[in-house]
Amino acid sequence: MAGGYNLHLQLSVYPPARQVSGRAVITQALQHPLIFENPVQGRYEEKAATSSCS
Repeated sequence: MAGGYNLHLQLSVYPPARQVSGRAVITQALQHPLIFENPVQGRYEEKAATSSCS
C-alpha cells in the first residue's frame, strides 16, 4: 500500500513493578521509506476482565 504506515513495537514488560520499556518504530511505505524510532517507557494498570456470553 503506497504511503501507508507500519507500527512495530518491541516491549519488555516487568509484571511485579508494572513497568514497560522498549521502542516503537513507525515506517512510512514510500519509494524512499521514512523511519521514525522512539523509546517507550512507562507503567501499566491491569483492568478486571469482563466477559459476556450471548
